[in-house]
Amino acid sequence: MSKVSLPIDPHLKNIIDKINSELPVILNASPGSGKTTRVPAELLKSLINQKKLEKIIVIIPKRISALSAADRIAEENNWGLGQEVGYAVRFESKMSASTQLIFMTDGLFLKKYHDPLFMKSVGFIFLDEFHERKSNMDLILGVCLEQKILSEDIQIIIMSATMDVKQLQKYFGQSHAIEISAPPYKIEKKFIKANQRLVCDKEFFEQIKLTTLEAWSESKKDILIFLPGQREIQQARDVIQPCLPHVSLEVLHGSLNLTDQQKIVKKSNLQRRIILATNVAESSITLPDLDCVIDSGLEKNIQVEQKLGFSRLKLDRISLFSATQREGRAARTSDGLCFKLWHPFDERSMPASIRPEILDSTLHHELLFLAVNGVKDFEKFSWLETPKLNIIQRATKDLISWKLLDSQHHITDLGRMVASSPVDIVNSV
Repeated sequence: MSKVSLPIDPHLKNIIDKINSELPVILNASPGSGKTTRVPAELLKSLINQKKLEKIIVIIPKRISALSAADRIAEENNWGLGQEVGYAVRFESKMSASTQLIFMTDGLFLKKYHDPLFMKSVGFIFLDEFHERKSNMDLILGVCLEQKILSEDIQIIIMSATMDVKQLQKYFGQSHAIEISAPPYKIEKKFIKANQRLVCDKEFFEQIKLTTLEAWSESKKDILIFLPGQREIQQARDVIQPCLPHVSLEVLHGSLNLTDQQKIVKKSNLQRRIILATNVAESSITLPDLDCVIDSGLEKNIQVEQKLGFSRLKLDRISLFSATQREGRAARTSDGLCFKLWHPFDERSMPASIRPEILDSTLHHELLFLAVNGVKDFEKFSWLETPKLNIIQRATKDLISWKLLDSQHHITDLGRMVASSPVDIVNSV
């Protein structure tokens, strides 16, 4: 595979020099710059040249992103997938004893972190797409920072397209912050005249249909439609297909198996298509031959009822940052077009960024993980975003009453068993 030039390429030497220092690195680079694939690959080349055997772990929240990045790096560098570079996600992995660069989902890394044989060879940990602010990523950041403070045998690299760099600089105390702003291709934005509605009803799908027909006539390549969930994807498909019977409508969401997701990412023919996707397509993957995005402006998030200890899916408006990420999908390789299904005035009430997931968690999972790793004073843990004290205290009390912790916050045998189980804690006790 021929390697195309990407905006981050001229900066790689400086980035690797900073990574090889003792200070954590914060890399803020615009979407499409190449940070996910080029930086870890360049670091691996540096290690190979120095005949160093340290492992590089790149942690990404989405399975398809981990697989796609590893696959692309292998192709671009003529490496074997599962040899120099590999991946490990839930239910699937491709790696060997010689694999030095491993792309991994956050949940799986938390399981691996307990394994001293795995961790002793890890020298570099990348936290990619950090702007998504998943609670697992915050946990990993905290335990890695505390490990670095104690032994300095691990390097931390935070990567994102947009994040609060000042917050991270304050958190680390000392760090290297690198900002790379790549000049994007032009994006023409089209808004609708009506205000956004937080409901997916007949009127919503009629708007999706009409916008899709307009987009099909105005764009020249594939179209990506962002919808809140699988049900909405199917309903949109049902109203669009009769109007465009000869057009291939493909779906992309996190519940698809990785093989089917890869088929969407790796287009097999030149025929134009329409892809209906959830926010799984928002970042880290590049869909080829795409020049148009239709953004519903909606997504489904897990809302945790902290007092009651259960969670549910809730329909929400996306953040302004997510809107920027989504429109950027249309302009990765050429000028693009983005239809936004809301009025420009609606953006005044949209949140600027994604709310940290840890602030809405019951903290059962998080505190149990910390206890497994020897943390007893949960309030003094290196939280990037400290949860409310009463939530920490309630979660601690629950874990003790469930016999997962003792009164001194030490992990019990039952606690270790539950921590290693894929089943939700509440359903395990």
